[in-house]
Amino acid sequence: MVKAEVCKTSIPGSNPGAASNYALTKYPSPNPYLFLILNFFYSYINWMLLAYLPIYLKEINVGDGQIGVMISLLSLATLIAILPSGILSDRLLAGRIIQVGTLLLGLYPAGLLLTTDIRWLFIAIFMGGIGSAMIQVFLTSIFYKTLPGHNTGKRVALFFIGGSLGFSLGPFTGGIILTYLSIAEVFYLAIGLAGLLLLLARRIQETLPLTYSLKDYGKDLLKPKVWLLILSVFTAATHAGVEQASYSLLLKRTLLFSDFQVGLLYGIIGLWVGALAVVSGHLFDRKQRIVMVLSGSIFLSGVFQWLTAYASGVWGLLGIRLIHTFGDAFYLSLNAILISLVFPHERVGGNFGVIHTVHILAVFAGALGSGFINSYYGYQYSFTLSGIVMMLVAVLLALNRKTLNRALVL
Repeated sequence: MVKAEVCKTSIPGSNPGAASNYALTKYPSPNPYLFLILNFFYSYINWMLLAYLPIYLKEINVGDGQIGVMISLLSLATLIAILPSGILSDRLLAGRIIQVGTLLLGLYPAGLLLTTDIRWLFIAIFMGGIGSAMIQVFLTSIFYKTLPGHNTGKRVALFFIGGSLGFSLGPFTGGIILTYLSIAEVFYLAIGLAGLLLLLARRIQETLPLTYSLKDYGKDLLKPKVWLLILSVFTAATHAGVEQASYSLLLKRTLLFSDFQVGLLYGIIGLWVGALAVVSGHLFDRKQRIVMVLSGSIFLSGVFQWLTAYASGVWGLLGIRLIHTFGDAFYLSLNAILISLVFPHERVGGNFGVIHTVHILAVFAGALGSGFINSYYGYQYSFTLSGIVMMLVAVLLALNRKTLNRALVL
């Protein structure tokens, strides 16, 4: 276990005449590439399964409404686990909990392999959601706790790149496998990689668990700048829920793309998002114009989310989604940077749990609503409505940018 060094320091922006200081905890800065690799394998498994889960469920004659409920169940399971996991990540050894979460994540594709009974499918998917939450919260918590005060944007971008590469290569690999083999091989690969992730998680340097009052978390969350983060996260997650329930089905059922074309689109877009994450992190470290970049990127993403409904052909859709994800990359990276700015590092686990609870509620709402919209109106309408909501939020942020910039006090 790595010991934490406790020091006394004044809170920036506090009354200079105040006698009280706050005990903050400094942690050793680990190799950032370990976090990139761990986030890569977690995202690779998660997105490879998620990209083809709706298609698999459709093939075994599960209805659109039930598919929406099942995708939402992933979010619901994560929601149940996320807040307790966040608080516990400040009090327990994160590396060991990541290993438990990885075990549950591996049991998720194993369950899909063993049964097509809808009750057992619900259980398998629920277990996957719990495991996913445990990995994401504890991995993110220990990453932020060990984040040094310099080059924040670049280090966050590096962490984000791992997730983006997993997002791209997981579905891309799945598409290739489905072209030549079957969905069973996708599930076997996911189980094998979960085993590898389990071994890699043992290399995490543990931070010293500390105990805080729940009131401390409440004080953190009442800061005005936190609400900017919450609004941005909620907007991003709602549109992500729509995409999780509808994107693969739009490609397969409406646009009639092959499995290889679906995987290729995921692969190209994921690599594109990863490359843009580096640019966005560097931009923050140099300019720090967060609110304006945030509102602009959400608006751009919303416009091309809306236009996705009118896409035709592989190259037409690819062009639209590349511009859409240009906006995605910037505001998702900025959300990650905001987390490092608005919360004390020593309590980032519990606070991230709250933020991710907002994220999961929004994904749940987006996926559930999208499932039922798809049943009655078709897959395109979910993208139209999602894009309009994003554009409205972007305008709201832009109109209030001066107030929000003052609240951030960057």
